[in-house]
Formats: sequence, C-alpha cells, structure tokens
Amino acid sequence: MRKRVLLLTGAVLVVAGIAAAVRWNWLRAPYALADSPTVDVTVRAQKSVYPDVQETDANSS
Repeated sequence: MRKRVLLLTGAVLVVAGIAAAVRWNWLRAPYALADSPTVDVTVRAQKSVYPDVQETDANSS
C-alpha cells in the first residue's frame, strides 16, 4: 500500500512538472514581447465636418 501511494505521488509530481514546463514554454507571449508593457488603446470619435450625414450605429446590420 505504501509503495502504491509513493508511486502515485511521484506520478502526480511528474505530470505537474510537465504541465508547468508546457505552460512556461508554449503558453506565454513570444520572445521580446513577454517583458514589454501592455498597451491600452482608446478610440474617440471625431465630430463630422458633414452636417447632413447621420451617425451610424456599429451594432445595426
């Protein structure tokens, strides 16, 4: 029984180590982008110079 518990614990540690390695190497930002700051982009609409044109709704089809 004790050997089975040790074997199971070892297997869990090996699987956790492999998952951590995959997470570290494959699921992160590539190369130089990993340490670069994030960018927040805000879009502000500008007043139209054409008074006869109505505003369009982006959600309408």
